[in-house]
Amino acid sequence: MSTHQSEEFSTILKVLRKLRGITQQKMAKELNTSRSCISNYESGNRQPDSETIKLIADFFDVSVDYLLGRSPVKTTIKSNRDFQEIQDVMCKFSNIRELDMSNATANTRCATVEFYVYLLQKEKIKNNKNLA
Repeated sequence: MSTHQSEEFSTILKVLRKLRGITQQKMAKELNTSRSCISNYESGNRQPDSETIKLIADFFDVSVDYLLGRSPVKTTIKSNRDFQEIQDVMCKFSNIRELDMSNATANTRCATVEFYVYLLQKEKIKNNKNLA
């Protein structure tokens, strides 16, 4: 993992954990590792091996590329329920004239919605830091 990827990973991991509202201890227990190991991942002092990266991605239900900061898209469509949730968000976009997605593929629409949600989460975290 490059230095940049390591920094992205540590930040994303910490954000995902905090968004889920769990402690490092709880996450460590779920992943069958130590709290200090999670702390080292989040601080960038240690990088997980590829199997651990997959476990973490599965734990947070995100793609490995998202976890490593290589993609703004968290997940892929896995079920009809996921697709329906994406469709619901897309309905909210329908009032935005500048965003014409009528000719976009399903994957492009999905990526757009997930990126929008990602930006909202990032903004929420930034605002929370500013309040602290």
